[in-house]
Amino acid sequence: MTALDKDDFRVVPLNMLPSELKPGSTTAKVEEEKQRIRDTIVSKSNAQILASDVGKPEEEKALTLLRALGSDLNINAFSLNFRLTPGKDGAWNTDVEEANYLMRRVVERLSVDSPEDEPSAIPFVLTSTEFSKELYDECATNFKRRLGLRKDDLDLMVLRNVVMNPFPTERNFLGNLAQIFRGVVEEEVKVGLKIS
Repeated sequence: MTALDKDDFRVVPLNMLPSELKPGSTTAKVEEEKQRIRDTIVSKSNAQILASDVGKPEEEKALTLLRALGSDLNINAFSLNFRLTPGKDGAWNTDVEEANYLMRRVVERLSVDSPEDEPSAIPFVLTSTEFSKELYDECATNFKRRLGLRKDDLDLMVLRNVVMNPFPTERNFLGNLAQIFRGVVEEEVKVGLKIS
């Protein structure tokens, strides 16, 4: 799921987008690619993606972009950040501890972490890990930069989900999960802003 410009949070995948890897990458080019992903992949079924590619040059096909997005493994790693002031022009948080606090609250809502939790009441499950300077050094530093966080020696929380469905685009499965996730993150951003 990619957040929109107007959102008060951002979701940054560990795997960089093709537009981020190209020399001369700009924020505008990355945002353009994110919109293309929303329009041609996230909102479509496998059949729709294949049908939309018919007759297009290879470099314009959604399937070509999909292959370039990263591995097709079933583990997704990503992190979150949020705006300090709501609205499209609001300043982004730069504090790693605050970003970690947001992610901790999100993962608590979307995980089973005590015997009292009812697994069937959780719409999908997230887990988390931490990128420490000792183990992830340059990778952690680069990931923090992409999130808009300042460079420091603090561990960065990273969220993970595992895809168990071999047909994630059918019956809007991905879209439904994205909406659930979006709702949880939006609620937790509001909670965090009230607390701080």
